[in-house]
Amino acid sequence: MAIVIKEIRVNTVVEKKIVGKTEISDQLYRRLKEDVIRELSLNRQRLQPLQRSKNRR
Repeated sequence: MAIVIKEIRVNTVVEKKIVGKTEISDQLYRRLKEDVIRELSLNRQRLQPLQRSKNRR
């Protein structure tokens, strides 16, 4: 009887993880929220001149 040896190697990478509010401190939650709001406002400021120039055409 023949013996068959199989070897399987699996590599996994977790790129994103959803973290619930209960898993992080309130201080970290506030800091992340402020960072997101700041980033959104910067993007909005960058887009406003482009939108104005498109409306003039």
